[in-house]
Amino acid sequence: MGCGSALPSLLLFQYAVKNQLGIYFTLTDYNADVLRLVTLPNLLLTWVGTLGAEESAALFPEAGNPLLEPAENSELYLTPEILAAFKKAMSETGITMTFISGSWTPVEKLLEMVPSSSDLNTFILGSETIYSPASLTAFTDAIVALMGRVKTGKTMVAAKRVYFGVGGSVDGFREACAQRGCVAYEMEFEGLGDGSDGGVRRCLVEVQMY
Repeated sequence: MGCGSALPSLLLFQYAVKNQLGIYFTLTDYNADVLRLVTLPNLLLTWVGTLGAEESAALFPEAGNPLLEPAENSELYLTPEILAAFKKAMSETGITMTFISGSWTPVEKLLEMVPSSSDLNTFILGSETIYSPASLTAFTDAIVALMGRVKTGKTMVAAKRVYFGVGGSVDGFREACAQRGCVAYEMEFEGLGDGSDGGVRRCLVEVQMY
C-alpha cells in the first residue's frame, strides 16, 4: 500500500517467480502514473532478472543483444515478444497482479477491488503511510478491513517515529490500531535510520488482529 517503486514487493515477487508460487499481488499508489511508469516496469525487470540462459536466449537471440546490456544504466526495450512472455509466465505460475490508484477510502470500494477469500492469508506492506493524521486513519481503516476478512492477516509498516510538521507518528498509529481491535508493536531491527546519527528514528511495526 503506497507502493511507489515497490522494492519490498519486488523481493517477494522474485521469490514467488523463482519458486513457482501462485500469489495475488495487489499494489496501490495514489498516483496512477507511478503504477504505470515505475511499479509495473520494475516488476517486469525483476522477472527478466530471473530468466535462465535458455529463456534469455529465446527472448534475446542476438549475441551481445542491444536490448539488455549488462552495463550500468542499460535499457530494456519492451517489445511485444517480451510483454507476451511476461504475461504467459505470470499465467503459468499463477501470479495475479492488481494495480489500484487513488485513495484508500472509502474502504468498502477498496475491498471490492482487492482479490480475497476467507480461506486466504493476507500480508500487507506499507512504508511512509502514516505521515499525517488523515493518512494514518485511512491506512489503519484499510488494513484492519483487509486483515479482518481473511483466515490470517499481518501488516508490516516502515515509518518514522514522528513526522514533524504533519502530525503522524508511530504512537498515534499504535493507538489507532488498538482502537480497532489490533495489536501493533515495534520490531527489533538493525540498520540505518536508528537515530544514532542525530536524525529521526525509524521503526518497523507489525500489526495483527487480536
